[in-house]
Amino acid sequence: VSNAPPSKFSMKEAPGLSVELEKSRARGPKEKHQYDLGVGKNKPVNGRASDLASIGQSTAEFWMVQDSVRDFPMPVPVERMDPTYLEPKRTKRKIVPIVPERMSEDVVEISTKEKDFVAIARADPVKLDLNTVWVEMLIHDQQMQFA
Repeated sequence: VSNAPPSKFSMKEAPGLSVELEKSRARGPKEKHQYDLGVGKNKPVNGRASDLASIGQSTAEFWMVQDSVRDFPMPVPVERMDPTYLEPKRTKRKIVPIVPERMSEDVVEISTKEKDFVAIARADPVKLDLNTVWVEMLIHDQQMQFA
């Protein structure tokens, strides 16, 4: 037993397999509370081998029955299902090819390594739009494919 002053809450074991809690207050006498821990009332976790044999077999049967190969089982068996159900859905749309069309009269000249082929579109040199350059490049590429 130590000579340390009693703490506000101190725990000590009682002989009847329960814990007694002493609560000291600044004023008034000490109150004693008893709490039943339930020690000895239930079967031990590590029992005899004969007790565990009967429990182990039923548990193993339960786990064998609950085995599953899929995370989410299908409500309809595959044999009775429509054959088109399992086919992948075609969701890709066909891409429409871009058809370039001249809508302005800018001055753009695109030349290639070949000296005899030059694509020219002439107009006022003040008007030059970036979209026009893009369209002229597309038209030039198409002309080069057919040439």
